[in-house]
Amino acid sequence: MALVNEAFARKFLNGNDPLGHTIRATRSTGPIAREIVGVVADAAYRTVREPILPTVYVPLAQYDGDSAPAAPSELTLSIRSRSHAPAALTKSVAAAIGEIHPTLALTFHPLDIAWMRCSSRSAFLRCWQHRLASSRC
Repeated sequence: MALVNEAFARKFLNGNDPLGHTIRATRSTGPIAREIVGVVADAAYRTVREPILPTVYVPLAQYDGDSAPAAPSELTLSIRSRSHAPAALTKSVAAAIGEIHPTLALTFHPLDIAWMRCSSRSAFLRCWQHRLASSRC
């Protein structure tokens, strides 16, 4: 299964409803087919000035097994909550991810702190892209 963004639906499915369509790809391990089960809104990943690229999202659980592609070496997960402080969510998010993928190393960075360190929205996106590797953006 897979989720796609709206840009994917516009580009590859002429804006038609993507639910139920199948994505096929060829990997070194052989062909892979995934059914589209959801659509997410477009999001800026690098800068707000770049065009939104068609994107496919695949659950980490689908990377297990001999016929699956190699899992990505690094992932970014952004979570927003209106009912909890971000720091209060780290334990429950880590526990939920640990149940699915117990060996995955996690690092948490509150977005509000990152936002304050960066002088503009595009600088923030660049900074977040580099995983806040240093204490300054």
